[in-house]
Parts: sequence; C-alpha cells; structure tokens
Amino acid sequence: MDKKIEALTSNDTWECVPLLARKKAITSKWVYKVKLKADGSIEKLDINNTFLHGALLEEVYMKPPQHGYSRGMCL
Repeated sequence: MDKKIEALTSNDTWECVPLLARKKAITSKWVYKVKLKADGSIEKLDINNTFLHGALLEEVYMKPPQHGYSRGMCL
C-alpha cells in the first residue's frame, strides 16, 4: 500500500490541504482485486492506480481513502 501512495504523491496526483470553508470534499476508496488459485487460495492482491490524463478547470477536494492516508483533504 505504501508503494501505491508513493506513486500517487510522486505523480503530483494530489496535494493535501485543509478543507476551505464552504467547500465540499468527494469521497474516495481503495479498490482491491483478489486473484485466486484453482484451489481457492489467494494467489495475489492487485491494487491499481487510476489517473486522470487531462486538465481540470476547477479545484476538486477529495477525502483520502481510509486506512492508509490521513493528512487532511487532498486537492
């Protein structure tokens, strides 16, 4: 999980800031995919990053996912 957070930070995906008055933050979540072996045991856990490839014309505030990042709102 730490590697995924490092990837988000190094790609300048977000900047964590205090939430300004009268602003609302959208929620976010981690999405995991579990790959199973034929016998039903876990082969591996996939965690993928998704990035917006384009420019936003407005600021978007996001609550960071629980259990892994808690340094304020992300912009």
